[in-house]
Amino acid sequence: MVITDVDLRTFAEVAGTVTLPDQSEKGPVPRGPAFSSDNKKEGLIAFSKEVLRHEIDPDTVIDCFQLKDKKVLVKFSSAKAKLAMMAARRKIAIRNHYINDQMTYEGGQLAKRCRELRKRNKIKFTWTRLGKIFVKKDEESNVIEIQRGEEITKFLNG
Repeated sequence: MVITDVDLRTFAEVAGTVTLPDQSEKGPVPRGPAFSSDNKKEGLIAFSKEVLRHEIDPDTVIDCFQLKDKKVLVKFSSAKAKLAMMAARRKIAIRNHYINDQMTYEGGQLAKRCRELRKRNKIKFTWTRLGKIFVKKDEESNVIEIQRGEEITKFLNG
């Protein structure tokens, strides 16, 4: 799972597991051993509780990685735990954060192509779930999993 525009350090500070330097200090926030893997998990749990209003069992989070561009990669121990968090994001309106499946570059490009077809009204629905891409031509049509670009063309023509 990828969460964008979030800094786990601020949520870890709220949870009381890490202390950030005073805002008046200039320069980047230290990223040394003071912000450990456990601090990241605590930050993720605090983010989920505060923003999503969803309780995460700490044992279901295998690891989280805070990237430089305020993206967080989260690895869960089970698909059930990941889907529960994905469902929680749909229950509330999140204006500043995006929570999505982590996709390969090729999968992301394929999902982007499907979204473009939806915008041009060639297909009615497109979504991802557990790294797989799904489309529906209209409300009555069957759900099709898209794995390669050729399948989109075949789907549109067939």
